[in-house]
Amino acid sequence: MTGLAVVALLISTQTLGQTGPARTRSTVVQGNLNLAARERVVLRLNAQGLPVIVSATAVGPGAALPPGEGRRLAPGGGLNSAEPGTIVMTLGGVRETGSILKIENGLDRAIRYDAGMAYVLQGQVRTEMTNVCSVVPGIVGFEHWDLPIIQIIAVNLRQTDDTSPVCATPIPPAPTQPAPAPTV
Repeated sequence: MTGLAVVALLISTQTLGQTGPARTRSTVVQGNLNLAARERVVLRLNAQGLPVIVSATAVGPGAALPPGEGRRLAPGGGLNSAEPGTIVMTLGGVRETGSILKIENGLDRAIRYDAGMAYVLQGQVRTEMTNVCSVVPGIVGFEHWDLPIIQIIAVNLRQTDDTSPVCATPIPPAPTQPAPAPTV
């Protein structure tokens, strides 16, 4: 995926942990969602089927965790908080669980996407493609990695007629190269 390392580097070098109101970093670039860690985005698909961010908010590290003791369900008692016609994606995770992507599908059809991830390993930002599963209408999907993911890039987000989750053919691990150091 071209530009994956550059986008990851841009996000990773922005000021994180700033004081004052939280500033979100997630964005759509060339039709691909760049979802930053500890953010929740609400999307709609435009007339061309491309994602458009309706809202983006900073969230705590546990925001993407599946329900459990001490964690709340969505309003109405379910897992899916997506309004009809929207997709909600949250990237969170904590040291004990690794990184978790929560995908809530409020569309009337299933969604599929290809995914790239940017993470920090041994002090270097690395990028690679990863396998993910489709999410059927009204359902919440969870993806998990044992890596400190700083960004997920959802590429080719599209609607499908899947009636149950379809997981992508596992992508063989590609050798990752450290992103170039930022110039000052």
